[in-house]
Amino acid sequence: MLLRTQLRRSTTTQAYGWFMPQHEIEIELPPKSVLNSDVVFTVRSDDQLLGELLVSRGSVAWRPASHRREFHLEWETFDEVMRERGRSRWT
Repeated sequence: MLLRTQLRRSTTTQAYGWFMPQHEIEIELPPKSVLNSDVVFTVRSDDQLLGELLVSRGSVAWRPASHRREFHLEWETFDEVMRERGRSRWT
């Protein structure tokens, strides 16, 4: 059983002095905790497919819309990349 959820942002949302495109994220969740199957996030920007984010116990992967192969990062590497390249925000 898969649960599909859509999150949308308005095209009129202004952040950092510029208008953001409309983003849509579709989530397919496995029925229990992630064991041998990935959680898949389908990411769209202004109704155009950007790619899929695959989350598993051992790694996170990105499959761009125009590619068949995935780009994998182990969780520790993902943590380093986000700390170095990500933008900091208060939560």
